[in-house]
Formats: sequence, structure tokens, C-alpha cells
Amino acid sequence: MMRESTNGPQAGEESPGGALSGPDLRPRFSTEDLFRAGRSEVCIDHNGMTYILRITRQNKLILNK
Repeated sequence: MMRESTNGPQAGEESPGGALSGPDLRPRFSTEDLFRAGRSEVCIDHNGMTYILRITRQNKLILNK
């Protein structure tokens, strides 16, 4: 699975798991946190629609409606 950058803390960076990161303070989530228990798909609800975020066999992320 993909990992967060290991270059050390940057301005505004806190601990993993939805913490704020980088100079613009965007939330950052690791795939280890999102895809717990060996799962390869998670559902994301947005504006009344459900999206599926999936890890492929090639270890890439795909977002489908």
C-alpha cells in the first residue's frame, strides 16, 4: 500500500490518520488507515452519491461512481 512521505514533519503537519499536513493544511489520510483489515475498497458519500475507492492489483487507486 502507499505510504505517507517520510521526509519528516513539514509546516502544519501533525500525526497520521486525517491530520493536517503541508503548508496549505490539507487533511492527509494513509491508505493503511482507509483500507483497514486487508480491504481493497471503501465507500465515499458525496452530495447524495456513493463513490467507491479501490486499490487495483497493480497497487493503484481508482475512484468510481
